[in-house]
Amino acid sequence: MRSARQSVELHPPVRVDKGTTIRDHTSESATAVVYFGDDVGDLPAFNAVPEVAGQRPHLRVLVTNEQMPASLANVADVELSCPTEVVRFLSG
Repeated sequence: MRSARQSVELHPPVRVDKGTTIRDHTSESATAVVYFGDDVGDLPAFNAVPEVAGQRPHLRVLVTNEQMPASLANVADVELSCPTEVVRFLSG
């Protein structure tokens, strides 16, 4: 079990997380790598993005909240204040 924002997550005893998923499923043909996250469970993915991107453009977007640990802000390239901001950001 692992505490998360307003929940408790149950994790099976396997070495898979959002970071391994990013590593395993980012296509070599992708022209950029972008990840949006909002909780401590997203930290492995935030850390994996530059690794899998290599020389390709990449962006780690944090959607902030009151319960967010400070460690997430240290790995984000952009911080947005709420899900509505994500829609505005994606709309350009």
